[in-house]
Amino acid sequence: MIRLASAMLPVIRRYKIVRTDLTKANFRILVIRVVTTTLTMVLVCALIQPTSAASNTILIEGRTNQYTDEAIAETTTLRNPIIDFIFPAQLAAKIQRIPTVESTHVTRSGFMQLTIQIEEYKPVAYWQTGTKRAAIGSSGQIMEYFVPNDNPTIIEFSSDNPSEVTPNHDALYAVQILQNQFPEMTHLLADTTLLFIKDKGLIVRLSNGNQVILGDSSNLEEKLQLWEIVHYEISKPAQSKPIEVDLRFKNKALVRGITAIDTSGLEIAAR
Repeated sequence: MIRLASAMLPVIRRYKIVRTDLTKANFRILVIRVVTTTLTMVLVCALIQPTSAASNTILIEGRTNQYTDEAIAETTTLRNPIIDFIFPAQLAAKIQRIPTVESTHVTRSGFMQLTIQIEEYKPVAYWQTGTKRAAIGSSGQIMEYFVPNDNPTIIEFSSDNPSEVTPNHDALYAVQILQNQFPEMTHLLADTTLLFIKDKGLIVRLSNGNQVILGDSSNLEEKLQLWEIVHYEISKPAQSKPIEVDLRFKNKALVRGITAIDTSGLEIAAR
């Protein structure tokens, strides 16, 4: 039997050499070993996981164009599904760098499955000057890459020969208003061509050759109401001389190329 001298007791108390503390220490060591082993296994699996199966773990949500699809495919082909599953924000950051992508959000949708929600930059219209044609964003920026063809094209008639496309911001804003705020008037824009001339502004040419000058984006609701009044007359089959309805003047429509038109509810100056 070993007897502890009374002088050793303070030393034992100071270092807490008791059974409870030894159990806690052993538990901490066990936890550290488990965590280290798990991280090592994940790292090994990440290194040996074939990338060929990566494409089967991704679901794309949102309408995307051909360029975006190809860029996403290129971005996600040489990827590791385990690493991306652990760090989805890293994959989202990669896709966010695609020029046509405005925003993206990556979520875990199952075991080793990722869902990517894509929101693309949307063009307001195409702007064409001469043979040069570019898609234009809502703030007037030129969108370099191909976008869907379901957007209107504004054709600019210019006396000079510019080296690049320079869209008119007010004309683009007018088109945005027409598209977003007056859906009930979309029949007026059906089968028409949008034109822009610097000294006249935005012009809508009908399929029969007649045209309506909207000018700038001011008072568009009033201009559309005036246009609605004369819509039947100017939509008739083409006459010998095209009709031009100029709506740039407040509460008036200046009509060129015809001397008789239904003027009920509208002050018209015919020329």
